[in-house]
Amino acid sequence: MSQPLTRRQGRRLVLYSVLLWIAMIVLAIRVEAQGAAKGVAGCGPLEEVGASWCHHWSPCREWDDDSCIDHVKARWTLETGDDFYGDINRVIDRLEACESGWFMFGDEWVYQDHIGWKDWSMANQIDELKWFVDLRDTYNPACKIAFGGILAYHPSTGLSGPPWVHEFAAAYRAEYGQLPPVHAIMMDTYDWSPFGRDYYSDTRAMVDAIREVYGSGMEVWAREVGCLMSHQCALDSVPKVRRISLLLDRHAFFVSHDPAWSYTSLWDGGWQLTDLGEAYRDMPELHYFYLPLYRISE
Repeated sequence: MSQPLTRRQGRRLVLYSVLLWIAMIVLAIRVEAQGAAKGVAGCGPLEEVGASWCHHWSPCREWDDDSCIDHVKARWTLETGDDFYGDINRVIDRLEACESGWFMFGDEWVYQDHIGWKDWSMANQIDELKWFVDLRDTYNPACKIAFGGILAYHPSTGLSGPPWVHEFAAAYRAEYGQLPPVHAIMMDTYDWSPFGRDYYSDTRAMVDAIREVYGSGMEVWAREVGCLMSHQCALDSVPKVRRISLLLDRHAFFVSHDPAWSYTSLWDGGWQLTDLGEAYRDMPELHYFYLPLYRISE
């Protein structure tokens, strides 16, 4: 006849059972050390700022870095010649090559023509994306699409990006019977603290909306980050960019080559690092441990 467990033996059994369950969970869950890819929205010597990727932004035509992802803003810009690529044939050539495995499509859409370019109605946006999806499917179905460019918040209009995420997905599904067939959703997220906005909260709201609609498997990119308000604001935004990088798969610091916006540039006219470039260079990439439901900063 077996003897009943003593209190001490019972506590040990419970402890061993808990440890066994923990070991099983650790073995069952894939844990990865990851971090948002640090990039540049523009062109320049990426290694000088510790960046691993970029996307073309005119006038970067002469700077054809293999690590840059091709980026077309919209179909109509090709029709008017107002784009990096100039015409559809060059886009097709680049799409067929698709050297990075990705192609970026889209621009800063906030429901209306806020910058005097074109009618960015929801119907127009849906047609634009469907056109590019069909183009990709025709010439290189393996090339992945990063789509979007919607502003997380727009101070001139007061519009924010999360409602657009839901409305665009619903409209595309209603028209074509499925969610947009893309592999990443892009946003432009800037530090609007001079307007009383919180950078992290604005970015987090966009990320949460994208994850809610598309699921955790959808990559989230910040196509442009930083601050457009002043040189000091741009400098102050660098540590904030480091924080929001935990929410993202990629981010790219906005670099303007327009003299009127020179205070946002990481390089001067002679391709020497500015103080902003040095600050971005010294910003280390954050890494996190990825679990299926959440991320834990290291």
